[in-house]
Amino acid sequence: FQGSAIAPGEYVSIFGTGLGPDSIITFQQPGASQQIATSLAGVTVTFDAIAAPIVFVSSTHIAALVPQNVAGPIINVTVEYNAMSSQPF
Repeated sequence: FQGSAIAPGEYVSIFGTGLGPDSIITFQQPGASQQIATSLAGVTVTFDAIAAPIVFVSSTHIAALVPQNVAGPIINVTVEYNAMSSQPF
C-alpha cells in the first residue's frame, strides 16, 4: 500500500508470505445477513482496527474489501493469521 490511495468499498490485494493457509480458501456464500465474513480460515484483515470482509486467502495472497466505515486516510493495515499479527503497514 505504500504511496497508494485506497477508499472505502474498494477491493484490495495483499501479497506476502505466511498470510494464510497453503491452499486458497474462498469466502462462503453470505447467510441471512448478506454480509461477507471478516474472518476466513483463521485470517483477519483490519484497516485502522476495523475488520474487513475477506474474499479469499492463501499463504501468499489475500483479497479483501476496505470497510465502508473507514474514514479519512488509512493509517494502519494489519493481517492476522491464527492469532499471529503482522506489523501494521
